[in-house]
Amino acid sequence: METEIDQFQVFFFPFMGRGNLIPTIDTAKLFSSKDLRSTIITTSHFEPFLSQLIEVAKVLGAQIDILTIRFPASEVRPPEEVESFHMADTPEMQQRFIKACGKLGPQLDQLLKQHRPDVLVANMFFPWPTDVAAAHRIPCLFLHGMSYFALCASTCLNMYKPHNKVSSDLEHFVIPNLPDEIEFTRSRVAEFEKRDDVSELEKFFKATKEVELKIYGVLLKSFYELEPAYADYYSKVLGRLAWHVGPLFLYDKGFD
Repeated sequence: METEIDQFQVFFFPFMGRGNLIPTIDTAKLFSSKDLRSTIITTSHFEPFLSQLIEVAKVLGAQIDILTIRFPASEVRPPEEVESFHMADTPEMQQRFIKACGKLGPQLDQLLKQHRPDVLVANMFFPWPTDVAAAHRIPCLFLHGMSYFALCASTCLNMYKPHNKVSSDLEHFVIPNLPDEIEFTRSRVAEFEKRDDVSELEKFFKATKEVELKIYGVLLKSFYELEPAYADYYSKVLGRLAWHVGPLFLYDKGFD
């Protein structure tokens, strides 16, 4: 009797919003086509939506499962039905939503301990899963919605802070060390990049940038032929691991 080889298993932990769930599903379908088993972690609120979108893919042989966790809305006292970032329609509610998401760590920890996936793919808006995954010696990747160009530009802004060297918000400066000469103004730089006294929500976005320095690598919905100079710059100059898996929306046509 032949010994069965364990199948490579990928866990996805997407942000709680349909705009993030759809590319997660497309990526899971792509991985499944490479004979990888994918499992998407979500809440009961999104489980019917996900099940409907993967139904056809599963009929065609895609190995995609769903695990649900409890969204701890009551612990931070937003309305119980607010389980999506897009339902949080005020800055205060968005901060409460982010705070609730930060309490999902113990449930994620239990799932990783129980199932022992080979890799965890988290959304860039969750800055803490990399620590949970590291505790189990599981590499953690970010699924990025950005292009290589935008990711390189934002990384160089964060590293070199050229916006601190201009005298006004409208004075132009060149983002340092990019393959092209890209001009910018301080008025277009995110507030959390310009000052320390920012809101709780902006602190959260700042944390997502800082965790990129310790994440194992990133997946991008871009493709090499679209922006080769910036794909090479991100990996060879900035020294970050990255895989381009796009364009996902075209790949998904194969399942429909």
